[in-house]
Amino acid sequence: MAIKFVIADTKKAKCYQKEVDASKISQLADLKIADDFDGGIIDVPGYKLKVTGGSGKGGFPMKKGVFGSSVQPVLLSYGSGMKSKLKGLRRRKTVCGAAVSRDLTQVNVKVVKYGKQSLDDIFGSVEKAKEAK
Repeated sequence: MAIKFVIADTKKAKCYQKEVDASKISQLADLKIADDFDGGIIDVPGYKLKVTGGSGKGGFPMKKGVFGSSVQPVLLSYGSGMKSKLKGLRRRKTVCGAAVSRDLTQVNVKVVKYGKQSLDDIFGSVEKAKEAK
């Protein structure tokens, strides 16, 4: 089972996708939303990345402030997982916890510190290899 990492490059306003084996996720198990980690773990050497969110297997979004990595119903009035145009409306919505785990399908990260090699070079070679097949 692979987990998809979506890497946002804020300088170029581009996103790159990287599928990572679940075996490497054990190195990221202590991370929560807004934590930084070394990009070498997910084969993006020299970069420092920050977890910004994600979604679980059921499609539920990760929510900062929800402990653990399990899926929980939470009373929300605003923020991710809640879309309301009425002021003061609160609803019970199901969300994933803020911790990175194997139960996630997608993890969103953004670049905090850039490496020597550009992301176009790292991911461009992967796209060219797929086209060659």
